[in-house]
Amino acid sequence: GLALGAPRKKTVEEDRVAVAGMLVREGDWERAGAVLREIDPTGAGVDLTRYWSLSGLVALHEKAPDQAVLAFENALRSATDGRELLELNLARSLHAAERPAEALAALDRAGAVGASLPGTWLLRAEAEERRSDLDAAWAALEAGAAAFPDNPELRRQQIFLLVRLGLFREARARGEILLARPDVTADDAVARIRKRAAFRGWPSSM
Repeated sequence: GLALGAPRKKTVEEDRVAVAGMLVREGDWERAGAVLREIDPTGAGVDLTRYWSLSGLVALHEKAPDQAVLAFENALRSATDGRELLELNLARSLHAAERPAEALAALDRAGAVGASLPGTWLLRAEAEERRSDLDAAWAALEAGAAAFPDNPELRRQQIFLLVRLGLFREARARGEILLARPDVTADDAVARIRKRAAFRGWPSSM
């Protein structure tokens, strides 16, 4: 008789998407890309959101931001949930493609999910600075540092921005505070930038 209720057999394309996902999780980007390129996204049973999401991640890793943008835009067209994380990856891709205004719009669409991640604030600051809006870049770093006081990278990037602005006295003061933290080592990037800035009036004895 008929095997009613028997699980539907997965298509070859579905299996390949699953394999590609496993390879991405393992960091085997080259093989993941090879598997994805074998998949026909119009094939029966293909999870388009997952296929395009994986394709976007591989493209980002391969430093092909324009391809990544197209992939995440396609993923968003079919996504019914998890859209905020897709918007974050789209923002990363747009930023890498040197399209900062569009990257910021994608970050806005990521909403509270994006705001809950420290990296979002770093990306927002970089995009604002690329648009030459230094006040907005500083505001993003300030907001991120307030939301994540235990994350030293946000404070570190504030110091770097101050150095780029030539505000060495303020950078020095903030650098001293950061370097006093137990989770920041003596060979931290702040210490290295301190040495590079010494000839501009940031004493190496600080």
